[in-house]
Amino acid sequence: NMAPSGYRTAAEVSGHILEFLNSAAMKENIQASLRTTVTVPASFQAAQREDTLKAATLAGLTVRGGDLLDEPVAAFIGYLAEHPDEKLVEIGETKNLMVFDFGGGTCDVAIFRLSTDLAGSLMIASLAVSRYNRLGGGDIDQAILYGHLLKQILEENSLDRHALDYETKKNVLEPAFIDVAEQLKIGLCEKIAQAIASDDELFELSETCHKKFVCNLPEGGTLTLTNPALNFEVFQGILEPFIDEDLLFVRETEYFQTLSIFTPIQDALGRCSLQADEIDFCLLAGGSCLIPQVGIALEGALDN
Repeated sequence: NMAPSGYRTAAEVSGHILEFLNSAAMKENIQASLRTTVTVPASFQAAQREDTLKAATLAGLTVRGGDLLDEPVAAFIGYLAEHPDEKLVEIGETKNLMVFDFGGGTCDVAIFRLSTDLAGSLMIASLAVSRYNRLGGGDIDQAILYGHLLKQILEENSLDRHALDYETKKNVLEPAFIDVAEQLKIGLCEKIAQAIASDDELFELSETCHKKFVCNLPEGGTLTLTNPALNFEVFQGILEPFIDEDLLFVRETEYFQTLSIFTPIQDALGRCSLQADEIDFCLLAGGSCLIPQVGIALEGALDN
């Protein structure tokens, strides 16, 4: 209610974002666009899709019927555009494709059946989409912050574990330090990927942000976090519930939640009555798929 006019609803805020993106695109290419497509999480409900269309209208964009694309569908279209010569299915064959779209705030799974017509053209049928689950890379960042960095913050500032109340942690400390958790995650994941490619030892890997981070407290004073680090062993422990095939229900603390990536996978498989070993292809999309352990867990579960 304190926001200025034009920024008071999700649709209005999204409209400004879409307007900015469109303006930036026009600066790079002044040729007017003939058609605009907006992508949304596959698990978006009708009201969320309506708000997205409203945002496009507020941004001055015309989104026609069929141009509001589910993100797993868009990811598959993008893959086909980048690999035009790849033949996924032979004439007479039928195969199943899973698109696993794991981003910063959502984890969507869509399953498609691929076949060809007599001319060899690819035919695609949508079989299932997982329901909405609040699961994304941001949850892993929160787990790193509260499960690892918070202890260093308290020790560095000579505070006991009860010194900071819930409001201070969630509304002051988290906004100040959540980006640090993400930086450590990204840096360590890059090192893990390189080590796997080179067949090097993983357990000695660690990532450090060589910097002093400062958080200003509303009542005065500051909290500091100097040279925070994250090693492979700690990160593996934090990731464990996110990649466990059996922990399919939400586990919540006061400050963050964990949910396995296999929850939306099992949901989507159940909706089309398929088993994991009936998936022939898995297309990974979304920045959180760059976590090497995610790809390894999926490969192990879907290996057929």
